[in-house]
Amino acid sequence: MIPTIFVHLPLLLLPVLAQPPTGSCQFDVLTPQAIEERAVTRFNGAVEEYVRLHRRLARTVAPDEMFDEEGWFASEALLREAIIAARPGARQGHFFTAGVSQVVRDRVDKALLRRVHQPGDELFAPLARKGDDSIPAVNEPFPATLEATAWPMLVQNLPPLPRELDYAVWGRALVLVDVSANLVIDVLPDALPEGALTRSVYQ
Repeated sequence: MIPTIFVHLPLLLLPVLAQPPTGSCQFDVLTPQAIEERAVTRFNGAVEEYVRLHRRLARTVAPDEMFDEEGWFASEALLREAIIAARPGARQGHFFTAGVSQVVRDRVDKALLRRVHQPGDELFAPLARKGDDSIPAVNEPFPATLEATAWPMLVQNLPPLPRELDYAVWGRALVLVDVSANLVIDVLPDALPEGALTRSVYQ
């Protein structure tokens, strides 16, 4: 028969044993605003890092002293090639992370609540390429056409960008573009909801 062993502890020790150990992990509960601020901060950090690279490489590309169209495109292509070579691992989602994507979509939705529909106003219509559902790809030139346009009233609700970068709308996608290099550096598909494409002005 196995003897039973009883351990008697003073009652004064029981409250001490019931307490969690010092230094135990505790998770902070973030508010939606704090989550948004954290995502935007990371986005801004990625943008700043890219712009530093852009400016460094731009200094290595000899400025074109000829102001003709051919020379301008040549300088643009040289800068684009230098940036692509310096970022061989560039991929979609580097800037538009999951957190930033949610922030962008939320802000776009809020901006669209103030939509004003004006039939026939082609000037402010977003790009909707007929018969082509493809979207621009990272590390490719932005396929600018006469149909491409920016929505100032929509873009102003998004995180501000330095002069080297800009947002562009391609169908329902939001594209982050290096302007002087004409280079797509990220794409957020389905940034705009369905039904937000036809001759609408957002203000």
